[in-house]
Amino acid sequence: MNNNKDEFLVSLKKVGKIDVPESLTYHSALEAVAKELCTYDREVACVMVLDKNNKPLHTSMIHQGTINESLFSCRDVLKTCISR
Repeated sequence: MNNNKDEFLVSLKKVGKIDVPESLTYHSALEAVAKELCTYDREVACVMVLDKNNKPLHTSMIHQGTINESLFSCRDVLKTCISR
């Protein structure tokens, strides 16, 4: 280990990816994700990564919880954003 820099090991766990075409606008991508999430029988947390023009780059399901709640941390959201 180098004394000047800290080294970290990050393990990413892929929960799920929702296929949304990149050519969609933000609103139409949001509608497509909403239609997909309506089919689940439990609470789900998703992250949609957008570019500077609000075009979707990546949409991912980060956590699937129980029937009435989905608990996740900020770490899960950040992992999804930087892993792309």
